[in-house]
Amino acid sequence: MNQMAEHRIPLGGQLPTEGDLMKRFSVSRTTVRQALSELSFEGLVDRQPGRGTFRTLPAERARHKDRTMLVGIWFCLPPGSLYGPIADGIREELGQWDYHAVLEGGLENGDERRGVQALIRTSTPG
Repeated sequence: MNQMAEHRIPLGGQLPTEGDLMKRFSVSRTTVRQALSELSFEGLVDRQPGRGTFRTLPAERARHKDRTMLVGIWFCLPPGSLYGPIADGIREELGQWDYHAVLEGGLENGDERRGVQALIRTSTPG
């Protein structure tokens, strides 16, 4: 963040590799990936598999802000004691990233269609 703020990484410029960041900050690959994921989520960087991570251009950041923060999840689990903690864990994790989770589920034929339609209705404005 400091290097981007000080323009040492120009707009569209490539960030150091994950390995370089691990060495520079003496952290694990998991920590580096978490940090890059957060920067990507904020629209500050664009992660391109096989190419690297690049500082996002302003036009790309504007497109990033138009996205919804809704995640639809379909469960095909029998009712029971596991469903609640699983759903709570998903909601809690997504909430930390400012996402809203909509959970649907069922086992009978046709439930999938009903669930997907409910998710689509929830994500459609108006």
